[in-house]
Amino acid sequence: TYGPVVKYKEHDDTEPSLNERIALWMAVDVMVSTPAMEGLNLFPLEYVYCHNNPAGVVIVSEFSACSRILNGALRVNCFDIGAISAAYDQALCMSVAEREARRNRDLE
Repeated sequence: TYGPVVKYKEHDDTEPSLNERIALWMAVDVMVSTPAMEGLNLFPLEYVYCHNNPAGVVIVSEFSACSRILNGALRVNCFDIGAISAAYDQALCMSVAEREARRNRDLE
């Protein structure tokens, strides 16, 4: 088992404050952003900078701009549910050393 799961979804047009987002990023081990089409979403980048002890894992859609920037992220096709499921499993079972190495690739 993986432990408790926190599912977060915004329900209105208001964006959480920076302090609220930082608290959220520090609380979760895996950040998932899987849009079908998107410009540059800064939330995955915020997550990488905020979640550093131990490093977290980012799962991003290969169709997002973040997938070009975050070299340590796990990239998935958002239409492939099997690949998304496998990425969740990989992220949740990943060693701390691999998490740190992936984060370091993102920060270089």
